[in-house]
Amino acid sequence: MSDDVLPRAHALRALLFGTPLRARKAAADDGGADGADGADADASLTDDLNGCLDEAIGVLASEVGKCDALAQAKLEWSRVVALPPDARGVAGKRAALLYALYKEPKLRKRFARAEDATLVVDLTDRVLPLAIPSFLIGMGQKPDALVALVTTLCELWPGERLGLGLAPPVAGEGEEGEGGEGEEGKAHVQEAVGCLNNCSD
Repeated sequence: MSDDVLPRAHALRALLFGTPLRARKAAADDGGADGADGADADASLTDDLNGCLDEAIGVLASEVGKCDALAQAKLEWSRVVALPPDARGVAGKRAALLYALYKEPKLRKRFARAEDATLVVDLTDRVLPLAIPSFLIGMGQKPDALVALVTTLCELWPGERLGLGLAPPVAGEGEEGEGGEGEEGKAHVQEAVGCLNNCSD
């Protein structure tokens, strides 16, 4: 598989988070789009998301080869691709793409546009390792909540380590005690996971 950029009209940020509010306001000030234009925009977004999801299952197929597990994965994935282009359907597609980006390094490489590079690094090193495990613990039942969490972390606190030790320490930062912030962060994560496991019993 080549590492060419995925052909799509939207950058990754727009695929995951939508059009920025300032751009929506500017469009409204200019008279906005009529119903047909809005439907075309929804269809374009859905087509791009579906293309990325098709690429993700293609990456998986190339790695595991033909087997029953892959056939089942393709069946379940096709149901996500078939979701309608409404708010719930788009949230489901975005959550699936976030999970695929979390799991598949080859897929992340396909988002090679310059405007996507910083976002992919932030998602890979910081946001998705924090957000995806709780999404999976909840059996993937709240895709809209996952998208909202990832959007908040990426848009309001880009690059913020959040005290969880998920990223390497920034050069020049002081250590906090012998274990540093990383050990403290691991303790917080282990404590949170322990609470979730106890609640599920």
